[in-house]
Amino acid sequence: MIVRKWERTARSPLYDPTFLQLRVIKNAILVPRADFTNKALGAGVLQEQAGTMKVVTRSGIRRKGKDYVLPPPLDAQPKRYVERAVYGGFLFSHFGHFLLESLGRLWLDEINHSCPIIWIPSTANELTPWMTDILHFTGIHGATEILSGEGGAVEIGELLIADQGFEVERYLHPWFSTWLQRVPYEPQTDQGHLWLSRSALGDLAGVEEEVEIERQLAQDGWIIAHLEQMTISEQVTLFAQATHISGIEGSAFHNLLFVSDFAAKVDIFTRHHSPNFEVIGTALGIDQQRHSLVGGTATDWKRPNGSSDRRWSGIDVNETLKVIRAAGRR
Repeated sequence: MIVRKWERTARSPLYDPTFLQLRVIKNAILVPRADFTNKALGAGVLQEQAGTMKVVTRSGIRRKGKDYVLPPPLDAQPKRYVERAVYGGFLFSHFGHFLLESLGRLWLDEINHSCPIIWIPSTANELTPWMTDILHFTGIHGATEILSGEGGAVEIGELLIADQGFEVERYLHPWFSTWLQRVPYEPQTDQGHLWLSRSALGDLAGVEEEVEIERQLAQDGWIIAHLEQMTISEQVTLFAQATHISGIEGSAFHNLLFVSDFAAKVDIFTRHHSPNFEVIGTALGIDQQRHSLVGGTATDWKRPNGSSDRRWSGIDVNETLKVIRAAGRR
């Protein structure tokens, strides 16, 4: 049952839907993977329709126009009943995917303390402290739950399902981006340039020579920020006050989504060239440019959760610094 849909006046050049729908699904069944670690198993939302159990449309995760998680088994039997809940979709352990996909259905204004949010695990099966920090920052303080394979499927008397506000490499919808904005943009001209460091992330850092790049930028007066060591409020404050933000490509740049009327210049130095930065930058009309590292060799590798990443080594520090400094002067 569709209870509301919001029209918009313009669309992005590619796949942005003209509206998002909010539905109330009666007697929905939420099905987690029986084994959280086995990605060959399906998960999702079911509902009986005309005597037949079917997967609820637009309740999975879409990436690049395709379903990312397999559908759940149609014979799943619920082990308990919940009267009413908000569907959070799928829970991801990666900062960027949590922000853009695990929160991507929460733009609806019906969230309240008496109506819990329920997620189905994808690459995360628990809320970490930084996830809880983000939830509180976005005004979510009520009950939340992540289903478990051991706990099995759950029947929900009334399940509120909001359409996905973001799709990887496709669109960022304005209703979702507006919901994320929590802090006004108030630039401080004396703050100087902000470099989003990845050098303390260990295997995830991505560029072997970044420590030397940072050392020289710090001598130039740049602020070197290790965002993973800050609260989300501290991170967003840096973005809200910045006039120029630069760094090696990574999801730390997504913090700009929390700032209303964001207008800092942004320069991203490519590590693996995710199109999502262009999707966000175009949707928000940001003065954003992408640059290449000079020299070096890229090596692809797999994270423990199966996703891929890219490391760089042997880049030309001095020539890369010339590009970084020139970008900062534009």
